[in-house]
Amino acid sequence: MGDTTGLIMGISLAILIALVLGWRSQKKMAQTWQGRVTRITTISGIPADDENGNYTEDQIMVQYLTDEGKKGKFRLEKKYFLQNYPDLQINDRLVKEAGKELPKKA
Repeated sequence: MGDTTGLIMGISLAILIALVLGWRSQKKMAQTWQGRVTRITTISGIPADDENGNYTEDQIMVQYLTDEGKKGKFRLEKKYFLQNYPDLQINDRLVKEAGKELPKKA
């Protein structure tokens, strides 16, 4: 009976985590804001958790300040950053629309 209780608790915890992450994702997708880029930082590849000593892809973190004065940031792998924001610079305007995952350059 103890094994069954632990299994049920583990499944319940997994479902709860999935619900919270889903709610958080929906909330983020529904956001709308406008602002400007305040900082662009490259984060070098971090050692991957494997036996081969591989590294993760470099990432770019974009920090911004909304017109309402709220600070925010998002992070993308470098190749996706270059595809979506090839010429993004500090002080460029960003617009985040509801239903979109990432803001677009204005």
